[in-house]
Amino acid sequence: MKKALLFLATSLLAATAGAQQFQLIPKADTTSGITMTIPYDLGTHHGVASRVSGVITASQNFTIITGKLVVPIQFMATGNPTRDCHMREALGLDYSKSHFPGAHICDNHDQLPATGVDAIAFPTVEFTLLGVTGGGDIASELKPGSTITLTANGSWNIHNVQKTVSFPLTLTVLANGTISIKGSVPFSLSDYKVVVKPVLGIGVKNDMTANLDLLMAVVK
Repeated sequence: MKKALLFLATSLLAATAGAQQFQLIPKADTTSGITMTIPYDLGTHHGVASRVSGVITASQNFTIITGKLVVPIQFMATGNPTRDCHMREALGLDYSKSHFPGAHICDNHDQLPATGVDAIAFPTVEFTLLGVTGGGDIASELKPGSTITLTANGSWNIHNVQKTVSFPLTLTVLANGTISIKGSVPFSLSDYKVVVKPVLGIGVKNDMTANLDLLMAVVK
């Protein structure tokens, strides 16, 4: 077993020698590039994540691609402070300790307690990229003006629940060398044991979509 683990570690180190690292950067309009579509009983809410961090590491021949995307729920907004606080309740509170979802916790200023059982326990939504499939010879195809369609394989961690997922992405190399990454990721809130407490009898639907329009640049 030790020899097998040593061989695996050596293989990974060899494959990632001369690896390139790409970092998420703001788009030209200064947005992060992540928006949300959230259906509810009377229509659809639209949200945006104003602050996101992310890094992707690719081996020299792009046969191994890994990375991580971190979205602080504090910077997820739908344009309504009360609704945004309710979203933080649903995503960030530990139901096993909090008074939520038995009761709303947001105060009159649309804030949650900084400490105690009703404070945020899960402050981020995270995606860990474990690899990609498809796209042919990525190393040769990834050149200015080209667009490649890949399948991203990894796991989301939402509300401290981890779920393995796969979804399509398109990568486009722009003239300045940055890479545009686009895709849509469907979610079922119940998969992550997320409860959104209705307000005045109006509730949020179980399924939502995260829309990715990211921009990444080589870390020098």
